[in-house]
Amino acid sequence: MRIALISDTHLAQHAPDFAANAKAALAWIDVMAPDAVIHLGDVTVDGAFHPEEMDFAREVFTGRAVHWLPGNHDIGNPPCVPQSPSESVFSAAALNHFRKTLGEDHWAIEADGWQIVGLNTQLFGLDEKKGRNSAGSNARSPVRARSSVSCCTNRSSGTVRPTRKSISAICRWRHGGG
Repeated sequence: MRIALISDTHLAQHAPDFAANAKAALAWIDVMAPDAVIHLGDVTVDGAFHPEEMDFAREVFTGRAVHWLPGNHDIGNPPCVPQSPSESVFSAAALNHFRKTLGEDHWAIEADGWQIVGLNTQLFGLDEKKGRNSAGSNARSPVRARSSVSCCTNRSSGTVRPTRKSISAICRWRHGGG
């Protein structure tokens, strides 16, 4: 099974250089003809604030079957992640638009004895309807997620091979610790 991973395209109509980079990567992916294409997040520059950026991203990827995972640029950061003034807090509306425009934010692919699982870790420990952690506050959650997770499992041997991003994707930390 051949898989193409792409991430951090940061697409927006006002960022033509990013669109050109994505189109060059997609041209290479088209030539390689992988069995699956997975986008690991940060599809947009700021889709959490500007949903039209996801519409633009969909146009750039037109005609391709892609398994999508959102990043903080797409749906915002969970409340447990300290914010800088330029970052957005998780937005249920942005997540809904992501799902409507690009598809589900969690999925599994099975082929050639392998199973690949994609999870939106921006939601770990978060009540997505309230935009708060599962404890009901905006305080730190016991699970801090930095990016989306994708891992591969060979069903016959039981081998699990995490992708590069999943190795650093989830770090457990103590309440009040960093």
